Amino acid sequence: MPSLFISNHHTTTTTTTGRFFHGRLNKAGNNNGTLRKLHRKSIPPIILTAIRNMGTTTPNYRDDDEDDLVIQNTQTWIQKVVIDLNLCPFAEKSRSRSEIFTSVVRGDDVEEIVATILDQCLLRKQSGIGTSLIVCPDFSRGDFCGEYMEVLGMAEDNLGVHDLEGHVQIAPFHPLFEFSGSGIEGVDNLTNRSPYPTFHILREEEVSTAVRKIGGDSSRIWQRNVSLLQTFEEELGREKTDMIMRGEEVECMREILRKIKE
Repeated sequence: MPSLFISNHHTTTTTTTGRFFHGRLNKAGNNNGTLRKLHRKSIPPIILTAIRNMGTTTPNYRDDDEDDLVIQNTQTWIQKVVIDLNLCPFAEKSRSRSEIFTSVVRGDDVEEIVATILDQCLLRKQSGIGTSLIVCPDFSRGDFCGEYMEVLGMAEDNLGVHDLEGHVQIAPFHPLFEFSGSGIEGVDNLTNRSPYPTFHILREEEVSTAVRKIGGDSSRIWQRNVSLLQTFEEELGREKTDMIMRGEEVECMREILRKIKE
C-alpha cells in the first residue's frame, strides 16, 4: 500500500519530520518533568519478530484493549475510513492481497518502540512486499507533539544507520495528529488521525510507482481528501464529520462521496 494517505501539503511524498508535522523532535517531557534524548548507539539490535495480518472488529478504543482488539479496531478504521472513503486509492489492493501487516507494542518503552519500527523497516526492505503498521496503544496517546514526535524523529534518524534510507519511509498517525499551521481543530488533521498512536512503514518503490500512476503529483490525493472533509463539515457539521472518520455511517455521506468522486 503506497500510503494510507499520501497526505502532506507538498508534492513530495516524503514525510520529513518537523517539516509537515507540528511538534518538537528528539526531546520529550517524561513523568518527572525532565527531558530525555535517545541516541543511535542506545538502540537495541534489530531482532526479527512475528508479523500478523489484521482482522476486523468494533470501534471502541481503550488503552487497555487486548492486542487482538487493537488489531481489529485498526483494521476497521482502515476498511471503513481509509478504503470506504477512498482516502487512499491504493489501499484496497494491498488489503485484498493480505499485504498489510501489523505489530502491537505494549507499554511506553521508547527503545522498544524504535527498535520495532526499525525491525519492520528492515522486513519491508528485505521482503520487497507489503506495508507495516506499528500500533502503540499505551504510548503517548494524549500527546502528539511530545514523545510521539520524538520517537518518529529518532526512528527516521536511524534509517541511515541501518541502510534503510531510500528504501522505506515512516508516516505518522495519531488520535491527536496535527499538521503544522492547521491548529488542533483543523479538519485536514482528520486524514491522519487513527484509533491509536501508529507508525506506518512504506516502501519507497511502491510509493514512487503509485505516484507515477497519478501523473507524479501526490498533492492531488491530498487536495481531494481535504475537499471531501471540508464538504462533510460544511454540509453535515463537525460532529457528524468526526463520526464518519471514526467509521460510523451518517445519513447523506454517500451522496457527498459520489459528488466528490464525480
